[in-house]
Amino acid sequence: MHIVQVSKANRAGGGASNVAEALHRGLSDRNIRSTHYARHPGQGAGSALPLGWPGFPLRQAERALQSLSRAAGMPYLIPAEYPLLQRLAGAGDTVFHFHDLSGAISPLTLQLLARRAPVVWSLHDCSPITGGCLYPMDCARYLQHCGSCPQRGSWPLNTLRDGTRQMRALHWRIHRERTIRYVSPSRWLASVVRGCGAIDEVTVIPNGVDIEQFRPAPQRQQLRARLGIPGHRPAVLITASLLMDRRKGAREALQVLKLLPAASRPFVMLVGHTRAQDLTPFDGFDCRHFGYIDDGQQLSAIYAAADAFLNCTLADNFPLSVLESLACGTPVLGFRTGGLPEVIDDGCGALVEQGDVGGLAALLHRFLLGEIGRDWRHAARDRAVAHFSLQRQIDAHLALYRSVQRPQAARIA
Repeated sequence: MHIVQVSKANRAGGGASNVAEALHRGLSDRNIRSTHYARHPGQGAGSALPLGWPGFPLRQAERALQSLSRAAGMPYLIPAEYPLLQRLAGAGDTVFHFHDLSGAISPLTLQLLARRAPVVWSLHDCSPITGGCLYPMDCARYLQHCGSCPQRGSWPLNTLRDGTRQMRALHWRIHRERTIRYVSPSRWLASVVRGCGAIDEVTVIPNGVDIEQFRPAPQRQQLRARLGIPGHRPAVLITASLLMDRRKGAREALQVLKLLPAASRPFVMLVGHTRAQDLTPFDGFDCRHFGYIDDGQQLSAIYAAADAFLNCTLADNFPLSVLESLACGTPVLGFRTGGLPEVIDDGCGALVEQGDVGGLAALLHRFLLGEIGRDWRHAARDRAVAHFSLQRQIDAHLALYRSVQRPQAARIA
């Protein structure tokens, strides 16, 4: 059996690409043949193989075609990666697993490959059922036809022409062929895609994290001193790949912090890409911006040093950051968004209705005073180990891959 993971980037490209890389490494560690291709493979450890036409003239031609596609309002519609991947399909024992397509991979590639080999498509966001937006937010236009998209101009819909109506129609036409096996990390998203009628069958496999890499620190005070975090004050973490991404809720987290009594305000730890001028709203707080952290060991140390992870995301599926925090023994307080209620229970954190900054501030204040959550650190770690380990995720995917193998390939495996 040969498993081919296909994603937008290597593990530095965000949660979905990180999942693809982790599955690839985990399968390889079990001596299962695995290959990881990425449209933007990046550099350094964990870099995937490039997914594109070889040689300078061919690369230029591909870029020209993709530019035409973008000009038509349908970025990455051209299935430029299909010629490379279809050669692997001829081996007979290959299972293709696609992850984050947005801004990287054509859905036509999945449609064509699924006619020749087993194809698994992980639904890391809502884009497979929309005209291209990752999350429709308050817009219900995707239930009918899309078009006149309120998110046009923002990535991945930063095109001159609105092609969301055509892309939504293409996505749904591909789903109707019923040749692709779909996976969702959350019951929430599985319910959304089933409820709108786009996809009938979805296998739910929760994301997992390396619980050996992400774990509590044995000497937290020494760790906090090394990271420049005051030892006598509670510290709250706010993190996202793009820290000030509107969807990630950093503004709401800031509102929560501002509602705390001045004497109870914690030290604030910020992690993620951002510009220096975007941090000015935090000027009234004692804080440190660590930048974007790609190194797992360093990221684990930051999680373990924090007393709580404040997650006010406005749209999300099953974020790895929450799992990593729990694995490091750091409770999560935030909004009841997407798949988060499937991760956080009353024993390892607390969630309030989305947008209820006052309610969340009251909970955080009580937590910082020690009135609630005294045993949350141990419970957070226990929950991650019991339910969200990378090994559990790999086991579940292996079972899925074997179930979709073609009969002759299954005998070979």
